[in-house]
Amino acid sequence: MEEKIKIKNIVHYNTDKSGNYYLTKDGRRYTRCVITTEDGRVMSGFGSKFTRNLKEGDEVELEVIQSGEYLNFKVPKVDIYSLEKRIKVLEEKIEELSNIINEL
Repeated sequence: MEEKIKIKNIVHYNTDKSGNYYLTKDGRRYTRCVITTEDGRVMSGFGSKFTRNLKEGDEVELEVIQSGEYLNFKVPKVDIYSLEKRIKVLEEKIEELSNIINEL
């Protein structure tokens, strides 16, 4: 379920407590990202360019998944179609404003 969370703390790990790299099932290395929310929940997920840019105090939409006693998260996929609609609306508003300025 997607929800908006506020980050209290965020940490990225490439290795476990023994110093071994985190590996996918097919042997590729990955980064683990652990987020603590303002309400005290701790959740983990895959590190990415998106999570690397997050910092304390940021509010983000994440897909939060209960997995047994643990919480995991996924970064929601971007809906290209809704972005295209938003861009079109913004382009139309820019054109309207440009016309107003040109009439002055």
